[in-house]
Amino acid sequence: EYDEVNYYENPETGYFAMVIDDAYLLTSSETEKLIAEMKPITEYGDVLFCSTNDNPSTAERYAAAMCDKYCSYNCTIFLIDMDNRKIYIYSEGDIYDVITSGYASSITDNVYTYASDEEYFTCAQRAFRQMSTLLDGGSISQPMKYICNALFAIMLALFFNYFVVMRLSQPKN
Repeated sequence: EYDEVNYYENPETGYFAMVIDDAYLLTSSETEKLIAEMKPITEYGDVLFCSTNDNPSTAERYAAAMCDKYCSYNCTIFLIDMDNRKIYIYSEGDIYDVITSGYASSITDNVYTYASDEEYFTCAQRAFRQMSTLLDGGSISQPMKYICNALFAIMLALFFNYFVVMRLSQPKN
């Protein structure tokens, strides 16, 4: 069922990279190129690209089920769920120690515009590059994290100022 176009096994680690494109988002040449992007991750664990048009559950549950079905304990999955219109990254084992849910959210924030523009190969390619960067000890851009932190700091400052002004504006007896 799987051939060299959509499957690669690392001879040194035994971990594999596999593309399961049930939504038919990629051409065969894009699948082959994507496997090449996924190969470095097989140094750390199994890696899957999945797409689906039929998911009666959530993206999170679907990705976990795919991990249980195909992967070892150390794995990461990039899912494009066309049914729920969501991209999602799921990791387990030692890979999760690096690609935490926070980093997974940052990666999907960084690549979702490609999926919105129906550039699914580029979306997955960029996601796997960022995963590989993290696994190799590098860092990735996290603009949404910094924006949220800045907004939180501004809100805290406003609340603090409000309470200081309220305290100072009370009449003294």
